[in-house]
Amino acid sequence: MAIENLHVHKPNKFQNLYVFLLFLPSIVFVVVLVLYLSTIQKNKAASTYILNNSPITTPTSKNIFTDTVVINGKSIAIALADNNQERTQGLSILQSLPEDHGMLFVFPENSRPHFWMKNMNFAIDIIWIDDGKIVQIDENVMPPEPQTPDNELELYIPTNPIDYVLEVNAGFCQQQGILVGDSVTMP
Repeated sequence: MAIENLHVHKPNKFQNLYVFLLFLPSIVFVVVLVLYLSTIQKNKAASTYILNNSPITTPTSKNIFTDTVVINGKSIAIALADNNQERTQGLSILQSLPEDHGMLFVFPENSRPHFWMKNMNFAIDIIWIDDGKIVQIDENVMPPEPQTPDNELELYIPTNPIDYVLEVNAGFCQQQGILVGDSVTMP
């Protein structure tokens, strides 16, 4: 038995480099994916912290309730929602609303905006205002069940064009005797 014909394979000096280059795109992809996911988690945690601890949820010296409206002699401290982002967000970031407080939605021209209770945590009265007078009130509007799909959320729409909407705690209108036709003194 001669071993003369036995051929021993010696690896090419570049073979390890080829294998490394073959897997390099996969390694880069995994690293980028991990970095991206960790950034998302940090941003999510930061935005949750900001929303849950901002002056909007616990009004302090930097109170968002900087203006006042008056209805039937009753002053209501209000936060203004006078741009699309504020109108879209509304009161949905609050866990509750202090007594005698609300949010005044300002519209640039008379319109018939659609309101819904997406992400709301408490019931409200919706007061529709046109030209300084209450034209409609939707009382005790309840928040939806958690996980309600957007297409199943009830829409609240004024019967006529309005220029302001005031949202206050549910029951406020009944407690204060606020009725359609009452005058509203704006900031």
